[in-house]
Order: sequence, then C-alpha cells, then structure tokens
Amino acid sequence: MRLSGEALQSAYSGIDEGLMRVLRNDSPTPQPHSFAVGNGSASITICKGGDLGCPALPSTKFEITSIGSALTKKRKIVAIVETDPVTRLMKIESIAEQTLLNLFRFLKRL
Repeated sequence: MRLSGEALQSAYSGIDEGLMRVLRNDSPTPQPHSFAVGNGSASITICKGGDLGCPALPSTKFEITSIGSALTKKRKIVAIVETDPVTRLMKIESIAEQTLLNLFRFLKRL
C-alpha cells in the first residue's frame, strides 16, 4: 500500500507541475515530460483543446495527464482546466484518478 500511495503522490506532483506550466503559458507538451519526485517519478503530458491528438475540448481548455510511479506501482490522474487567454485566470474543471489497464494481467487472463 505504501508504494501505491507514493505513486499517487507523484502523480499529484505531476498535476501541480502541469498547472504551473499552463499558468506560465508554456507550450503544450504532447510528448511526456518526466521528472523525479522523492523516491518515485512523474510523467506528464499537456494537451491544448483544438490541437491534433487532444480530446474534443474548446481551445481555452487544457488536459493535463500525469502518471506517477514508485517502483512497480503506477497511478494516473487527469486534470481538465480552462484559462482565460487575456487574464490567464485558470479554472479547474476536474481532477480525477483514472485506472491504468495492466495489459500483462489482462492478457494473462485470456
């Protein structure tokens, strides 16, 4: 349980990093950006609405996806935020954990 908690904390740290990047008006990062968090790591992607490969979001919204890892445990969190292009005021629409499909376990059951 401890590793899972560390992975979740790493994922939340990734969301925090993504929120800061959006506020600073950094360009979206469709390629994962990874960094160390304590004993774990986080990998984030930032997708701007209207960009290729991004879900159907308005151009003022961003999707931040963070996968936190601690040894063998991984946790995923997705945040949807909206920014005003003039004032840079940010509204967080949602932050939610999503399950990661363990493909190896899934195939093993077949």
